[in-house]
Amino acid sequence: MDAVLLHGAGAGQTEHNIFCRSGRIQVMVLNEESLEGILAYLERSITRLAADASENLGMKGTGLEDFLQRQFDLRLDRLLEARDGSSIHHLESGMKNRIIQRRQNILDGIMRD
Repeated sequence: MDAVLLHGAGAGQTEHNIFCRSGRIQVMVLNEESLEGILAYLERSITRLAADASENLGMKGTGLEDFLQRQFDLRLDRLLEARDGSSIHHLESGMKNRIIQRRQNILDGIMRD
């Protein structure tokens, strides 16, 4: 069976993502509160990383921004994997868009400072 993503909202939950692969059903419940908690943690983590990379490694400009973007994506994927064995690819497109927008806002704020 190929991978299939089913999406729906249930009572008390903003998002339900169910991912099926090879007959295995993986239920990933990520609501707005959970997503916000993950994004807030990533914002603090990436902001500290930016200060350290700038101060200790002398990184700046595009090189720093590219590094931080890769770190954000890697850390997000690891947090989702640790949480329920999934990845960003299993999320509903609206959640993916929200993550992308938040990541860009975080990076823009860091690069302005």
